Amino acid sequence: MKNKNFNYRHLLFYALFAGLTASAAETNVKNISYGDEEYTVEERWTNKTAMTNFAMQSGDSFWGSSNFFFVKDGMIYITKDNIDTDCGRLIVVDGNTGTFLKTVTIDWNSYTPNESAATVFAGVDSEGTCYLASYATSTYNGYPFVIYPLEISEAGIPVVQNQYNLTLGTKWWVQAPDVYGSLTSGNFTVAAPIWNLMDATDDKKLETCLAVWTVTDGKETSRKSYDAKLTQCDVKILDDNLIALHDRHLVSTSTASSVNAQHMNNAIAPHPTIYTLDDNNLSMLSAVEAAADDDPYGNGMYFFNFDGGNYLMAYASSGFTPEFKLMAVPDYPQSFNGAEVLCTLADKTAKLSTDKPDGSFMRTKVVVEKTSDNSADIYMAAHGKGMACYTIKREGSVSTGIESIVDHDNVPEEYYSITGVKLQSPPAHGFYIIRQGNKAIKAFAQP
Repeated sequence: MKNKNFNYRHLLFYALFAGLTASAAETNVKNISYGDEEYTVEERWTNKTAMTNFAMQSGDSFWGSSNFFFVKDGMIYITKDNIDTDCGRLIVVDGNTGTFLKTVTIDWNSYTPNESAATVFAGVDSEGTCYLASYATSTYNGYPFVIYPLEISEAGIPVVQNQYNLTLGTKWWVQAPDVYGSLTSGNFTVAAPIWNLMDATDDKKLETCLAVWTVTDGKETSRKSYDAKLTQCDVKILDDNLIALHDRHLVSTSTASSVNAQHMNNAIAPHPTIYTLDDNNLSMLSAVEAAADDDPYGNGMYFFNFDGGNYLMAYASSGFTPEFKLMAVPDYPQSFNGAEVLCTLADKTAKLSTDKPDGSFMRTKVVVEKTSDNSADIYMAAHGKGMACYTIKREGSVSTGIESIVDHDNVPEEYYSITGVKLQSPPAHGFYIIRQGNKAIKAFAQP
């Protein structure tokens, strides 16, 4: 395949770098049966020093502590967890190989960035729109909490599409939020754990709660608070009044106070747990039954299914040492009744992190991107250290008919944007796809 606009030196560099930093386990394939469905789970790559490598290559060590990212069209976009004014860039990683590509500057369009943001979160709403979310530090009145929906341009640039300002109030810190509904239409719900401000001794009193905002036609219409003992909690809104929590049960301060110890001991949801949201009450419905070797120091979970099939959950079953599992959830979203672990994804021997979780940014995280009606990629990150990617495929959609034989090497090349739009010719710069017969590769044009 020849294309004068494609920079093969970059492709060679990425391939060589992938060989140095990410190990592909060609033999790590699991065949799974559950109900009337068959799955194949395969390890794509594991990079034990991913975050450190990405920070080094981006030239900014602040990135080494972030575990907040979203995935779009096989590209991983990692935010910068920092306390400075430069929150306008993202790291871009090739999700196929786990290799660093570049940093990109966010196009804010006509909207205003949340300056001096304490943390920049990332996610995808339940309709598939990527977003960033951040809250500003105490130097800004009311700790502004802002959600920014994004589109990714054909050149791979995140472009802000809107700006939703939510009421937070003074002296509160937001933890990782989740968005349920449509950011595009302006009708959605946001849920996030929040903490109170540290006191003068740098010790958290840890008055915590779960905050839930409702936005209608682009305007905040309600905000409710649910008292709950939380530390570093992952949140997934499942339905209008159902929510799943997975709390890490560990926080870090400069003083080992009894307040912290008591709070951690009483924290809820050490393993994925479903609750109802009724008025101002948070009521537990059911929880994942932990295995003997699971610990409560992990967080991170992601629910998905294939074209009307069984619901599955990829989640962190342990945090020290990190371990990730795949579970069938037949009663989704109502409960974990009948839930069954199908396999271990990245087990403890993968050593995605060897450090004990520490600080408010060190967490385990799971993101799933569906690549077709029958396949998805599962991305896992651990404590700002290692990352791994697994592919799961639902088997059984195989055609047995042979219609024709095509010489795929001699058909013309076709070019597509990363969003699937057919192009007349390769773009001048950015990511695109080259298709020739039944072969397709992702390419990057260097201006």
